[in-house]
Amino acid sequence: MIIIALFIVHSLSAQTYNVNTYFNNLKRNLSSLESFDDEVQNYCRQQQQNFNIVVASDNVVNFGFEQYELPPQAQDYYEGFQNLDYLDKCRLLFSWNRISETVYEIADQKRIPRGIAYLPIIFTAMNEYYSGSDYRYGIWGLQYLPAVKYGIVADSCYEERLDISRNTYAALSYLDELHRNFRTWDMAITAYCCGPASVRRAGFGDQPFDSVYNNLNCIDKDSFYRLLAITKWMGENETIDFSNVGSYSIAVTDTILVNDIIHFGQIAGVLGIDINLLRSLNPLFVGNYIDGRKKPKIINIPESYKIDYIKLHDSIQVYIDSVYFPKYIPFVAS
Repeated sequence: MIIIALFIVHSLSAQTYNVNTYFNNLKRNLSSLESFDDEVQNYCRQQQQNFNIVVASDNVVNFGFEQYELPPQAQDYYEGFQNLDYLDKCRLLFSWNRISETVYEIADQKRIPRGIAYLPIIFTAMNEYYSGSDYRYGIWGLQYLPAVKYGIVADSCYEERLDISRNTYAALSYLDELHRNFRTWDMAITAYCCGPASVRRAGFGDQPFDSVYNNLNCIDKDSFYRLLAITKWMGENETIDFSNVGSYSIAVTDTILVNDIIHFGQIAGVLGIDINLLRSLNPLFVGNYIDGRKKPKIINIPESYKIDYIKLHDSIQVYIDSVYFPKYIPFVAS
C-alpha cells in the first residue's frame, strides 16, 4: 500500500511539474509581444472577450469523426489556460490570430480537423524560433527529415521552417501521414511530438493510448492532453476575425534571384541599405550569407533597389570580399 501511495504522489507531482513548466514557457514566449501590448489589448476589446464567463459545454472534444473525453491530465491544462491573466490571454489570442488564417486554410485543404492546427500552441508554446532535439525547428517543432520530405529547404544558411506557410504545409502533411499510420489522433500527435519509434516501443498496436502514454519516456508526452485542453478553451474564447490582426507579411519589396554566394553586408555596403533592414526583410536566412550555388535563393530588397542591384552585381560580389570571405592561408612553420 505504501508503494502505491508513493507512486500516486509521484505521478501527481510530475504532472504538476509538467503543467507549470509548460505555462511558464508559454507566458515567457507570449511576453515577447510586450511592445505590442496596446495593440493586443485593443484586439481583445474589439472582440469583446469576457474571460470571466466560462461557456457551458461538456468535456468532449471532436477531431473529425474521433471523439475524446478530457481526462484529468487535460483538465489540469484546461484550468491552466483558464487561469492565465487577462493580458496573457489577450497575447495568446492575438499571436494565434496572426497565423491562424494561413494555418486554417492549409488544414482545410488537407481535410485535417482545425483543432489539430493548434499544435504550435501546445508543442512549441508559439515560439517561432523553437529548436529542439532530433533537429526540430520553427513554430511547429518539425523534424528535419519530415520537413525535407515535404518540400522544406533547410541548410546552414537558409531555413524555410521560418516561413509560416511552407512550415504549416509540411507539418500538416506529416501529421496526415502519421494519422494514416497510427490510425487515431491521440497516437499521431504523440508520435509527432515524441517520435514514431518511441510510440511503437511504448506499445502501439498492442495497448491502448493510456498504457502507451504511461510507458513513454518523453518530455512532451503530455502534448495530446494539452491539445484537448486548448481545443476546448479556444472553442470558448477564439473569435475568428482576421481583419483586426496584422499578419507576418513583409513590407513592399522587390525580389532578387541569387545563384552565387554573397553576404548581406556586401549588398548593404554597395547599395547603401541598412543591413538590419535587409535581415528583417529576409527572415528565412539563418545567418548573413546567401548561398544560391546549389539551389538559387530568392531575397527581398527594398522597392526600387532592384535595378541598382542588377547593374552593380559584379561590384557587390567583390566588395571587401577578403573580409566577408577570407581565404584560408595554411600555417607554415619557419
